[in-house]
Amino acid sequence: MKRWATFLAVGIISMVPLFAQQAIQVQSGIGFPALLHGGALYYWQDHALGVTVGSLPDEGSTLLCISPTYRYHFGTCGRLGPMPKWYFQASLHYFKDCNDSRVVTDILLSPRIGRDIMVSHNSGISLNLGFSVEAYHHKRYLEPRSTPSWFNTDIHFPILPNAGLSVFYRF
Repeated sequence: MKRWATFLAVGIISMVPLFAQQAIQVQSGIGFPALLHGGALYYWQDHALGVTVGSLPDEGSTLLCISPTYRYHFGTCGRLGPMPKWYFQASLHYFKDCNDSRVVTDILLSPRIGRDIMVSHNSGISLNLGFSVEAYHHKRYLEPRSTPSWFNTDIHFPILPNAGLSVFYRF
């Protein structure tokens, strides 16, 4: 019994630094494919997991993007924050575009490189660049198309550049 208690005590004590570096980050921003978005990230050490939900005001259609995200921070730490300034971000974007005549559903994989610019110890601006690779695409027409069959307006790009700008606050 004493061996298990010692093992448990060492395990709990070794996890203290992990919990000491936890943080929750709330953010709001604009970008592609996340659109106008808001979300949260949970940080531990140099890693983060989170989700953003985005939309774009459009009178004729409904746009929605839900994006689970993983971040890994690397490089040197800045003067104002304990986290390294640079990060790699991998996101999976579920994108849906609906209007009166069609429903388009896409799933995009997006690797990005970004940088946090700290404004204070808890807040800052995040900039990132990368590209999106289409993993799934489906377009369903709700009513017959009015364009002639020889005139195809469906332009489709399986790889797209993407970028994002957001402001954040870490608790």
